[in-house]
Amino acid sequence: MDYFEKDLEIPFLKVLSENREGLLMSEIKRLLLLRLELSGTCAEPSPTRPTEIRLQQRIGNFTPRRERRLFVKSYVTYNPETMVYKITEKGVTFLAENEEVYDSLISQGFTKRQREREIENDYQGLIIEE
Repeated sequence: MDYFEKDLEIPFLKVLSENREGLLMSEIKRLLLLRLELSGTCAEPSPTRPTEIRLQQRIGNFTPRRERRLFVKSYVTYNPETMVYKITEKGVTFLAENEEVYDSLISQGFTKRQREREIENDYQGLIIEE
């Protein structure tokens, strides 16, 4: 699969949830590369980081200074002194509520645009009556 940054939010949180003591970015990249099936542009060499593939670059773009949703919504914290990323309780809750949705989008073959649109939706508090 060709992973884009929004596609990486749930796997990023999952890796951190399994390592609650926190991880360095190099460890996060290593663990995600082991889990994700690479294809498309994410498997190509990065044009700006010659020692990495595009997926590694996309993972590395998850930094507080880039104001990614994971930090803006306080799902992940970053300690600049130790360079460690940690999932917050809010992040654990978000992961629990959204992991199945993410897996479903991927397994159904949603396009990048469809995945992004669905990922942006907030279904919290949605009640489905039968």
